[in-house]
Amino acid sequence: MSSSSSSLGGARLYIDLKDTESGGYHVAGKRITGSVYVEILTKLPEESTVVAYFTGEEHTKVRCIEVISNYYTYKETRKEFMNIRIDLKENEFQVDTGRYEYPFEILLPDTLPSTMHCKGNGSGFCEIVYKIKTELSGSNYRTEDIIPILSAPLEKKSIPCIIQPRAEIVYECCCCQMGTIIYSANIENTLLGKDQDFDIDFSCKNESSAKIEFVKVAVIEDVNWWTSKDNNRVKRTLATKKFKELSQIQKSLYDVQPNKDLSSNDYRVGLRIPSDALQTYKGRNCSVEHTLIININSESDYIDNLEMKTSLQIGTPSSLEKYNLAFNPPPTCDSSQVVMPSAPPSDWNSGDVIVATPVIIEGTTVDDDATTVIIEGTTVDDDNIPVAQVTS
Repeated sequence: MSSSSSSLGGARLYIDLKDTESGGYHVAGKRITGSVYVEILTKLPEESTVVAYFTGEEHTKVRCIEVISNYYTYKETRKEFMNIRIDLKENEFQVDTGRYEYPFEILLPDTLPSTMHCKGNGSGFCEIVYKIKTELSGSNYRTEDIIPILSAPLEKKSIPCIIQPRAEIVYECCCCQMGTIIYSANIENTLLGKDQDFDIDFSCKNESSAKIEFVKVAVIEDVNWWTSKDNNRVKRTLATKKFKELSQIQKSLYDVQPNKDLSSNDYRVGLRIPSDALQTYKGRNCSVEHTLIININSESDYIDNLEMKTSLQIGTPSSLEKYNLAFNPPPTCDSSQVVMPSAPPSDWNSGDVIVATPVIIEGTTVDDDATTVIIEGTTVDDDNIPVAQVTS
C-alpha cells in the first residue's frame, strides 16, 4: 500500500493504493485499486470537483557540451506516453465540510514498460516514472503518488536465432591466401526474462594457418537518451563467458598431425540474464537495446577478430513465482514538490466518511500467440518491444 497527501488551506487530498504484489510493485495488465480521500475544512465553491489521472512519462536529463567553452550544461525533458483519466464520480462530489472517499479501480495496459532509472555522466539520467495524480479543479489543491510498475510477464515461448555459417578467407599481405575459417552459432532463445538462463552453441571449422586464441560471448546493454542535438549513452556488459576446450580449432594447420580430423566442432556455453537488467524499450526520448555478441579472437596479424551478433529482447520473466520478488523501485530523480508521503488520519474510518460509488476503468490488452524463429537474425520482432505511445 502506498499513499500521499496534500494540504492547502480549506482542503486536504490523499491517495491510497492497495493490493500491490508482495515485492511492492504493480504489474502491467493487472488492476490497481485505491481511493482518493478528500477532507474539506471549509466549504468549496459549488463548481468544484475532484479529478485524477494515471500517467507514465519519460524523464531525461541530457548532458550537453558547449563546444566553444568546453563547458557542460544540462537539458531536462519530460515526455508523457500514458495518460488515463480516472473517473471518480465527479457528479457525486461534495463541497460541504466533511470527509469523502472516492474509490477507483484501473486495469493497467499490458504494454507498459517497467519503471526504470539509468544514471549517466555527471548529473545526467533517464528514467520511466508512473504516477497517480489528483486535484480539485479550479484550485491549487493537488497531490500525486509515484508508483513502481513491472512490465507484464513475457509469453512462455522461445524465439531461437540461427546465425548461418560464414566463411572468412585469411590472407597474408593482402594477396596470399592462407586458408579459411568457417563459423556459425545458434542462440537457444532471444526472448528472455530477468534471472533466466539460456544456451549459445558455437561451431567452427579452422582450415587456415591462423591460430584462434579464444572465443567469447557477451550480452551488452546499451541505454541512450537524447535531445535534438545531444545524446547520452551508457553501455555495460550484463553477462560474458569464454568457450572452453577449443583445442581442435585453436591450432593452425601447421600444428596439426597430418591425419588429424578438422571437421566442424560444436561448443556450448550458458549465460544468465541478471536481475538488474533493464527492459528492452524504444521510447520518444530514450531507448534500451540488448545485443548478444560472439567474438572470435585470433593472435594472427593476418586476420581481424571475427564477430557475430543478434538482438535480444529482455523483460519480466514469464513466471513471477521464479522471479526475485524483492523489487526495489529505482531511485527516481523526480523532485515533485507536491508529494508528501502520508496516510489518511488514524481516525479517518470513524464512521463519518461519505463513500462514493466505486468506479472501474478498463485498460487495453494485446493478445499475440504467434511463434517466431529468427534466421540469420540481427534484430528481434520490433512489434513485441514496448514503444512509447501517447494516449488520452
